[in-house]
Amino acid sequence: MKPNKNLNDDVLILIPVLNEAKSIIPLIQDLKNFFNNILVVDDGSSDGTSLLLKENKINSITHIINLGQGAALETGLNYFINYSDFKYVITFDGDGQHQAIDAHKLNLEINKGKHNAVLGSRFISEESIKKIPFLKRITLYLARIYERVFYGVNLSDAHNGLRILERDLVKNIILPIKNYGMDHATELSAKVFHSNLKFIEYPVFINYKGKKSQSPINAINIVINKIFYH
Repeated sequence: MKPNKNLNDDVLILIPVLNEAKSIIPLIQDLKNFFNNILVVDDGSSDGTSLLLKENKINSITHIINLGQGAALETGLNYFINYSDFKYVITFDGDGQHQAIDAHKLNLEINKGKHNAVLGSRFISEESIKKIPFLKRITLYLARIYERVFYGVNLSDAHNGLRILERDLVKNIILPIKNYGMDHATELSAKVFHSNLKFIEYPVFINYKGKKSQSPINAINIVINKIFYH
């Protein structure tokens, strides 16, 4: 697919990162094949990520201390609303798991004018499902149960960090973000799901090779804490 950069001029790519010095520059180079506007929020990295971003003249905001990915997204989304006039924002993980071509496809889909949000999902394409490691599938399955029970969210992949959101949706519904930890992904999906706006899930692929996945034990602990301590 030949990218049309002019089509993507009204989109801001938002990348929250923590200690991604090894992956962030190749990732941005890949994204620049499709997008002109990129913002990286460095959430208190200690591996030189912030310096690397400055040396490569990449538009970035740095948290002095680590606050959590939800906080990094909130910082970036506030920038999107208050200091830019882009129509859409794409949230894109900084660990190299997401693919730039998928972000481009999400943008093509939302530009059809039928939806206010397009949410990436690993569970629509059979080919994508086969690429998910077994333990990761367990984690995501537990997350789906958790989200359905406690948030009333019925999505195939609410924890997918690749999504495109329309400006008014971010301004009026998404912000502010209350959960800075793992729950932030569920919060964002729940806000979209329960809004009166239109959204769709769209197939995307995740690169798990050489990447660390969330332990199923952590997912179980989150569910237990929600039941007994919420």
